[in-house]
Amino acid sequence: MISRDQFKQWQETIGALCARAYASYKEGTIYPQLVVGCEDHLSRAMLKEFESLGN
Repeated sequence: MISRDQFKQWQETIGALCARAYASYKEGTIYPQLVVGCEDHLSRAMLKEFESLGN
């Protein structure tokens, strides 16, 4: 299990990465969906990576 601080750091990190990845769409209406989708994808990848460690 990760601490609250580590979880907050993870959220900030993926938020920044996804915002940068889709910066060229920032003025568009699809930008929030792209960022949320990116964050979801990265979080799911992290969970899959660590699922063998158990709860």
